[in-house]
Amino acid sequence: MIFPSLIKEKTEMKRIYYFPGCTYLRFKSEDFSVRNALKVLGFELIDVPQWTCCGALYPPTSNLVTGWAFSFRNLLNASRRGIKEILTTCPFCYRNLALVNKITREKRETCSALNELVEGEYTGDVEVLHLLQLLNDPRVLKSIEENVKRDVNIKVVPFYGCALLRPSEIAIDSPERPVLMEKILKAARYEVLDFYPTKIECCGNYLPITGHKNFVRRIYRILNHANRLGAQAIVTICTLCHYNLDAYQDEIQSTFKDFNKIPILHLGQVLSLAFGLPIDVCHFSDHKVNPYHYLKEVIK
Repeated sequence: MIFPSLIKEKTEMKRIYYFPGCTYLRFKSEDFSVRNALKVLGFELIDVPQWTCCGALYPPTSNLVTGWAFSFRNLLNASRRGIKEILTTCPFCYRNLALVNKITREKRETCSALNELVEGEYTGDVEVLHLLQLLNDPRVLKSIEENVKRDVNIKVVPFYGCALLRPSEIAIDSPERPVLMEKILKAARYEVLDFYPTKIECCGNYLPITGHKNFVRRIYRILNHANRLGAQAIVTICTLCHYNLDAYQDEIQSTFKDFNKIPILHLGQVLSLAFGLPIDVCHFSDHKVNPYHYLKEVIK
């Protein structure tokens, strides 16, 4: 689903209200690269005023009205300001905001309880769009192709994780065979390898806290599959996936002697590179596995 009002006219910069979420503001490598890549495509991101946490993992694991109140309050806040559409990049933010909209529109009792809790009147009039949906509009895909200035020419695999594809009623793509990220990467002239079924697996989420050994094995399996395919980088859209795949590679290498480190890139970074933006936009030094050390010959 694409909202026509979010597609820019050729002669003007289109302003989009943006829900960044808590984690994206903590990771400059992702937030900064997304904002700069979208500027190249003619979009300026304007943060929704007074946004707060969407609730993260709590809402989907509970049937309590209080769990959905985090996202409900944010949608109410946007609605009161006359905002009709908001864009988000974080899969957790998208899932929670989209689910709350669905609940608001379809379950009157829950909607009434939420309005009473936050002392407002919201009926589901704010549309929620994810970055992958925006970038897959045919006009935007064409703009990506036209704005490629640096031929990075590396082999990559996309990693979707689970939050954008589940539950199916608010999934932005096929839960089993998603292709949105592949279309974007190909438009930016990357060589995309088939990473199915690993690309739709969970990264382990917060398993490092409660089941670290199982988590390390899970991450090793994901990374090693990419290595076996000959990928030079894994591309993510989720901050948590990005962190989990990147941060534990030293430990994995000490545990599994056949493992070779592999860079983890956010979609905003690969677009920024393809658009010829300065390398500093990507904040590679924030990574545990610095992509520049592995890709410097192809991203000069």
